[in-house]
Amino acid sequence: MRKILFLAFQFLILHVSATTYYVSTNGKPEGDGSKENPYNITTDVKKANPGDVIYLAGGTYSLSETVKISRNGTTSSPIKMQPEPETGRPVLDFSGQPRFDSNARGIQLSGDYWHITGLDIIKAGDNGLDIEGGNYNTIEFCRFSENGDTGLQIGGPRSNARSASCANFRIRRCATTRSN
Repeated sequence: MRKILFLAFQFLILHVSATTYYVSTNGKPEGDGSKENPYNITTDVKKANPGDVIYLAGGTYSLSETVKISRNGTTSSPIKMQPEPETGRPVLDFSGQPRFDSNARGIQLSGDYWHITGLDIIKAGDNGLDIEGGNYNTIEFCRFSENGDTGLQIGGPRSNARSASCANFRIRRCATTRSN
């Protein structure tokens, strides 16, 4: 009985402590992640915890640096990144990156248990979204266009590329156009 109560308490804490963050094209690192004072995207992904939801307001995000996602969700509490309802589709425009530079990725995802939905990722110097070493991630309804290399690339940890397994990913209804 104690074990059941302990597990129920842990489940409740994980779900009660989840936070909703807001990101906008004019968000700032010193924001608080609220709708009134949103973060920028690079600040927000460094703060996300299991169960959190990150809403990206519609509009074009002009980016020149790789958005590095290394935080982990959990199997029961993934971290979700999705468009803010009724604001339009977010477009992450990486045209500020050097073209065809293998280090100039749009988003580099190495964290586990992320659910990324409904983003347009365009004009990255290399891959639009590069998943390296992250596991159990879901990418859906995303569009990739005009990236220097592939729109979406899944690989294993660079130190052990043979261990890569695509069985741990869900890619649903994504499209890539005009990428090399």
